[in-house]
Amino acid sequence: MGIIDKNIITFYNKTHKKGGSIMNLNKLQYFMSVYEEGSITAAAKKHFVSQVAMSQQIMSLEEELGIKLFLREKNRLYQTSASHYFYEEIRKILKSYDKLVVDIRNYANDNKKLLRIGVNYYSLYEWIKNYTRQFEKLFQDVSITFEFYPSNELIIQLDKGFLDIIIIWDEYVKNLGFYSQPAFQSRSAVLVPCKSPLSHRESLSFDDLKQEKVVILIEELPYYKRTGHLNSLLNDFYRYTPLQKSDVAVSGNVNEALLLSSEENRVIITYEDKLYKISLTDIRQYLIDNSFMNNQFAFAWKDSDHNNVIKPFINFISQVDWTNSSYQHSRQ
Repeated sequence: MGIIDKNIITFYNKTHKKGGSIMNLNKLQYFMSVYEEGSITAAAKKHFVSQVAMSQQIMSLEEELGIKLFLREKNRLYQTSASHYFYEEIRKILKSYDKLVVDIRNYANDNKKLLRIGVNYYSLYEWIKNYTRQFEKLFQDVSITFEFYPSNELIIQLDKGFLDIIIIWDEYVKNLGFYSQPAFQSRSAVLVPCKSPLSHRESLSFDDLKQEKVVILIEELPYYKRTGHLNSLLNDFYRYTPLQKSDVAVSGNVNEALLLSSEENRVIITYEDKLYKISLTDIRQYLIDNSFMNNQFAFAWKDSDHNNVIKPFINFISQVDWTNSSYQHSRQ
C-alpha cells in the first residue's frame, strides 16, 4: 500500500471518529475540473458557481482527505503528486458511477411491468392520467401506456390481448364476457355567457334553452361524422329538447365554440369531461343530470390473471370516489 493510501485511510479514521463529513459527487466533479483546467476560476465558470465557492469545496475536500491536492503560490495553482493519483482513481470511480446509472435505468425499464390502457377519447385520458400517475408512484415497477381507438376497435384490441384495460361506455361491454367495474358518469354541461339572462338562474335544463342559439361542442367531430353518430346525436337533440335546427351550430374546436359563444351570444353544450379545456371567464357553467347525453363509463378487462398488474390497478381504482371526481379533476 502506498503512502497516499495510508494518509487517506488515516485521515478517514480520524474524521469519522470525530463525526467528519463524507465527500460527495459534487466535490469530486469540482476536483476533476480544477485538475483538468488547472485553474479555480476556469473550473468555477464551467460549473456556474463562484470562484470562492469552488475554492471552498476544494479546501473542504483536502481537509477531508488530510492531503494537499494543490499548491497555491503567487496566484498560481500547482498539482501535487497526490492529486495525480487521486485524479486517476476518481476518474475510474466516476466512470463506473455513470455506467451504473445507465445500467440501473436500463434494468428498471427492462423489468417494469407494462399496463396498456385503451381509451376512445383524448378527454378520457386527460381525466384519468392523474390517477394513473398516483398509481405509478405507488407501484414504481409499473409503466402505464395509453392507446386511442374507436369504441368497437377498443373491444377488439382488448379481446386479442393487445390492451389490458379499456375505459368505455358500459353499454358497449354488456354481455361480452369481460370483467368490468363502473367508473363515472359523464354528464351534460351547459356553458352560458354571463351577459345572457340565463346566467342568473340557479339551475338549467334543456327545456330552458328554447329559442336560444347554441353551439354543440364535440371535439371528436370527425369520428362522429365518419361513424354516423353525429346525425344520431343531433336527432336526439331535436327529439328530446326544444332546440330548433336553425339555432344549432356544431363545432369540433374549443376555441371556435368560445368565439361563437362570445360573438353570437351562443350557449355551449358539451360533455362534463370537456370542461378541463375551457376557460370559465365570463361564462357560467351548469351540469345537467338525467340527460339523454349522460353516459356511464366503465373499466373493462378480459383476464385478471394473465397480467399481475391488473389486480393492483383495479384495487387502486376501486378506492377512488368517482362522485364528482370527473368534474373536479377536469377543473385542475
